[in-house]
Amino acid sequence: MTVNRRYLVGAVLFAVAYWYLTPAGKRLAEDFSLPIAGKTDEKLTLADYQGQPVILNFWATWCTKCLQEKEILARLQEQLTVISVLTSDPTPDPRALQGRLVVVDKDNRVAKLYGISHLPQTFFINADYRIIGHWRKPLTDKAIGKIIGQLPQRYLLGSWF
Repeated sequence: MTVNRRYLVGAVLFAVAYWYLTPAGKRLAEDFSLPIAGKTDEKLTLADYQGQPVILNFWATWCTKCLQEKEILARLQEQLTVISVLTSDPTPDPRALQGRLVVVDKDNRVAKLYGISHLPQTFFINADYRIIGHWRKPLTDKAIGKIIGQLPQRYLLGSWF
């Protein structure tokens, strides 16, 4: 029994180390299926967007820094698919959901899968399902400029500023 426990602990430690130590661009995005906010019985699956770049943003309506990102995410949404994952928010304000593609992570299962410890956080996922960027702070125009500069040429967005 103790041997099995050691293997389990080792496997968990390996998975955590892989997630945090594997450089962006080599780590595959974790698939998920979550209900779409405001739509009954409709779910969004990340795999539905395979073959196209996706921005995955973790946020909550009570998070003031998250709400500051709304305008920037709306501009990004004009050029790319932006999926907003609403976490830690049992009763979201419907006005905060307008104009966004929002999925609801009620039990924070997907947030845990992505290692989210604070909000907001944003992942940039390429068409090959690889995480090519991870931003752990609120998005700003300056941050987007920096992130865009690090993306491969084929993912560059149109004029940002």
